[in-house]
Amino acid sequence: MMTYPESKLYIDGVWRATGEGLPVVDPATEAVIGQVPVASTADLDDALAAAAAGFE
Repeated sequence: MMTYPESKLYIDGVWRATGEGLPVVDPATEAVIGQVPVASTADLDDALAAAAAGFE
């Protein structure tokens, strides 16, 4: 079985770990094969600010 490393959020040029994650399930085996990060409200605010700054 192949597993993938935990992923992080890439916001404003920096990789960030999150406190939460959602499992990724292989539909064929129903085994959890990884996890995707869940952004917090603060993460989203930072990402939106960085994106807006990119257009200035």
